[in-house]
Amino acid sequence: MNEIPRVEEELRGISLGDERLNRRAISMARRAVEGPGKSFPKMVTDPSELEAFYRFFQNDQVQPKAILEPHRQATLARCNELAVVRVAHDTTGFTFHGERLGLGKVNRGRGFYWHASLAISGDEPRAPLGVVAAAAFTVQEVKTEPVKVRWKNGQCVITPKAPPMPEVPKEKKLSRRWFEAVQEVEALHSSARVIHVMDREADDFTLMAQMQSAGIHFVVRVKGTRRLGEDLSYNIDERLQCAPTRLVRTVPLGRRKVSDVMPQMRKYRVHQPREERTATLHVRATRITLPRPPSAVTEVSSLTVNVVQVFEPQPPIGEQPVEWTLLTSEPIGTIEDIEAVVDHYRARWRIEELFKALKSGCGIERRQLTDFDGLLRALSFFAMIAWRLLAMRVLARADSTIPATSLFDAQDIAVVRFLAERRKHRLSSQPTMSEVMLAFAAIGGHLKRNGEPGWMTIGRGYDDFCLAREVWTSARETCDQS
Repeated sequence: MNEIPRVEEELRGISLGDERLNRRAISMARRAVEGPGKSFPKMVTDPSELEAFYRFFQNDQVQPKAILEPHRQATLARCNELAVVRVAHDTTGFTFHGERLGLGKVNRGRGFYWHASLAISGDEPRAPLGVVAAAAFTVQEVKTEPVKVRWKNGQCVITPKAPPMPEVPKEKKLSRRWFEAVQEVEALHSSARVIHVMDREADDFTLMAQMQSAGIHFVVRVKGTRRLGEDLSYNIDERLQCAPTRLVRTVPLGRRKVSDVMPQMRKYRVHQPREERTATLHVRATRITLPRPPSAVTEVSSLTVNVVQVFEPQPPIGEQPVEWTLLTSEPIGTIEDIEAVVDHYRARWRIEELFKALKSGCGIERRQLTDFDGLLRALSFFAMIAWRLLAMRVLARADSTIPATSLFDAQDIAVVRFLAERRKHRLSSQPTMSEVMLAFAAIGGHLKRNGEPGWMTIGRGYDDFCLAREVWTSARETCDQS
């Protein structure tokens, strides 16, 4: 994929049950692309158009899946042009301020969770192709009585005694969302070879057994402490001690910022903060058999899969070592096979970037809609906008030769040039997409010494560009009429 389609092309064939709603969706998408991070009142200045925005998102006739469907079909067409496609699955939470109807518990706030599946090209640029499955759900807070702990006659007494946890029916388990998403993707019947990639939250025997039984290709990150053997006498890490190193890679590691969680809780986080550095990683692989855990809801007694482990044998003093343990259906017979498994998992980070694009680039959590249904419609609508932002950023970094004219006309480039020069940032006579993205970052206040620009900085610069372009266009129209 070396170009990004216009929103009219991406929404071609949208069917919301009413032609007026179809036209409204395309018109709204044009507005959103021009300023994705803006609030609705700043996105449209006409009061009647603003009212139409809110009516669209509160319309019960508009189904979230119908909003996303044309983008899914366009994504399928992009997938069918490739031999191999990775689909990254993950869940993120959206938190909203103020009273909203129908929300549940998300961390310490109120909101909902969104489980999404992002198609990614199988080549090295790992270009995002689009969202191919999505579902939202809420988690309701369970109120319990405060527990008191005291000692009586030398024994610990806990009151009230916690009741046993009720058994959750299979059809209500939240873990089912992983296989449901896989089924939704497979139902598209892409001609490409699809590899499903998942993080440790998908470390579930039943899920992997279902995928293996259906002949579905997967790479799932798991804990190396998962027990093996008939008597569970050893774990995956111990089994891999016997496997020789098959591959050594030197890779750059990006800076990981200190989390905004309470300082006393940071030591319990899985991913600790780190500075930018280069790591020498070793890779080993073997074949293992997983016994069925007692809690697994499946008749499969064991699961034989390949395992690939990426680890850092000598991390710098005080640094957390890199370690990925990956269970996969893919072959590991050659060095190229093992490299492919590692690269499949490396592509998973794209879906994290999609979530950042939704939250920072599109400001989903700042949308002033009053209930869960309206917020979900807005999320489905902005998913396509966030994908365009992400694709623009990835392509600009991957191919420095893509001309800016593939997305921007001469007037747009002139406005970017004017704003960038005010920040002492100069564009070439025929700028590329990469140059324009860096210009947006400079307009937003990015300093080169701070590394790669983030979504907030690029978003600020893009919003300033959109406002300047609107003023310039209006001024020219006024001059032409007088």
